[in-house]
Amino acid sequence: MSTQSAALQPGAAGTSRIAFTRPGRLRGEQIFTMRPDGSDLRQLTGGAGQGSNWGPAWSPDGGRICFSSDRNGHAHLYLIAPDGSARQQLTNDPGASDFEPGWSPDGARIAFARGDDSADDLWLVEVATGEAHPLTSEGRLDGSPAWSPDGRWIVFHRALGSPSGLYTIPAAGGEARFLASGTHPSWAIGGGDIAFAHGGSLWLLGMTADGTTDGRARLLVCSAQMVIGGSSWSPDGGALVFETQVTDASGMRDRLMLVSVEGGEPRDLGPGYQPNWSPRPR
Repeated sequence: MSTQSAALQPGAAGTSRIAFTRPGRLRGEQIFTMRPDGSDLRQLTGGAGQGSNWGPAWSPDGGRICFSSDRNGHAHLYLIAPDGSARQQLTNDPGASDFEPGWSPDGARIAFARGDDSADDLWLVEVATGEAHPLTSEGRLDGSPAWSPDGRWIVFHRALGSPSGLYTIPAAGGEARFLASGTHPSWAIGGGDIAFAHGGSLWLLGMTADGTTDGRARLLVCSAQMVIGGSSWSPDGGALVFETQVTDASGMRDRLMLVSVEGGEPRDLGPGYQPNWSPRPR
């Protein structure tokens, strides 16, 4: 069986799961998980007093999911077990909103976007203690952070950069460097490529070990009927799940799509957005 056909077979990724956001049955945005073929849908949040919850991100060991919630007013980061239990608040700055979490490969830290009344910057929070500190501080609407597999670099989107687009920055802090025009980066588990969106297109950008591009760029999905957003890699690196707004006779709809890294026609997995694939079977 080819890589393409294997990546798109129902259940091909074992019992791995995709976490994502969609409107809940009763109130607001909520966190769901499903199998990679779109089956076995489970809602993890949305109980009384839980508010809206969105932007899930699996921990590297697959044992926890970080997400944003407005249950206490401002958006803060929370942790939850894959079965919806063991909820824990991680950040609690009353004057800020925290969103778009991304785990470090060792599971010790989470990069996220923090916004206030001015603009958004990237922050890092220690999972064990909840201690947080800024990684960027220029107020340029930084967001969508994703770590390199070796933990040395973070790629992110800068909306007010000159130019705007994708940047990398050392995880230890330092100067941000421009990579390419685009949004919603996602670093491959093997480290060789970054998937990113550019309007109705999903691209793969080749990367080097020093956090720069090697110049390789490959168009994976292109459609005049889609506006593509965030994506997430399968555990074996053979497929990507991505969010898109599809325009058809019924209007504009938020959908999750699955595509092989070899290309081909994406598969529709159903309604949702902000997908994040568990790093190992759950």
